[in-house]
Amino acid sequence: MSVVPLEIFRWMVAGVAGFMSATFVALNLRAHVMSAGERWVLIVASIFVLQLALAVALKVCLFTVTV
Repeated sequence: MSVVPLEIFRWMVAGVAGFMSATFVALNLRAHVMSAGERWVLIVASIFVLQLALAVALKVCLFTVTV
């Protein structure tokens, strides 16, 4: 990702990848978490947000280009 000189493109790629990853993880864990009762939506939403935060942290820490 660091090869592309457009920062907005790198953020878009990281955003799309993070969203897809968060969706995959949340949907796959949903069936296991549904046994938690009425709070399963809050748990799955938290998992989704934490996965997105991980994607942003990876983008900021690993894919920052300083020239």
